[in-house]
Amino acid sequence: MKTTALFTEEISKIITIVSVKMVIYFTIPGFFTAGVSFNFSFLKRFFDLCGKLKSTASAIKNPAIVGFSNYFWNYEYNLEQAKNIKEEYPECKIVFGGHQVSRDSDFLHKYSFIDILIFGEGEIPFTRILRALDKNENLGNIPNISFRNERGEIIKTEDKAEGVENYPSPYLTGIFDKLLNVPEGMEFNAQLETNRGCPYHCSFCDWCEYDIPMRRFPMERVKKDLEWISQHNISYCMCVDSNFGLFERDEEIAAFAVEQKNKTGYPDKFGACFAKDKTDRIFRINKLFNDV
Repeated sequence: MKTTALFTEEISKIITIVSVKMVIYFTIPGFFTAGVSFNFSFLKRFFDLCGKLKSTASAIKNPAIVGFSNYFWNYEYNLEQAKNIKEEYPECKIVFGGHQVSRDSDFLHKYSFIDILIFGEGEIPFTRILRALDKNENLGNIPNISFRNERGEIIKTEDKAEGVENYPSPYLTGIFDKLLNVPEGMEFNAQLETNRGCPYHCSFCDWCEYDIPMRRFPMERVKKDLEWISQHNISYCMCVDSNFGLFERDEEIAAFAVEQKNKTGYPDKFGACFAKDKTDRIFRINKLFNDV
């Protein structure tokens, strides 16, 4: 018997960010978090991606829903793992999102074991999917998804841009704290997001597929995320903005990262994809990092 959760606004947002957008906020080389189910048991165990696929699928106990965030380096694995989970638990809903999922619903046409697709940012759609499944409501009212209805028809809903300003930080909500008690030899890398979107339209890049405006996370949150990373002795911080240095405030963010490094020794490294046309600002930021 699957456990159905009583959703609150805060918990539902947290679930969304952890499951669909986990790779945005926390990179764990060789591992992924599984068992995303309505009983909130999903942040208790890591599964070795180098292990046997069938064994991993069997270790996920009776999940109601499992979400996969797909990129070119992991989606082949995700497809195979999702197939195994569906075979083991036919009633489990399989949700695919991430950059590798195209907006033409192609994954649903190709793979019968996938139930729902999320296009673009996943926080709000995944939250709404959880609520709809919990209440047995129609998924057709949720923007930015495709799904297979009871008659087997593939339904694509409207595209709609959402804001990010009120998204809670997965670091600051405390949901990662227990995960830091890991076996010796396992090292965490943190990923920092200060904004979303891209002003350029490069044909070779999948950022241009999503025609959404640039949106910035509040500076207070960004600094608190950096403080959390520093206080938890995480050596490598990767900024996943499309163009770090695009905004004037990015120099302030870089200076704050250096300040945290001087206080605790962490983060020791700060990686970023830099803006293409802000040469002077990028030089100052890199000089700041180099001089630490």
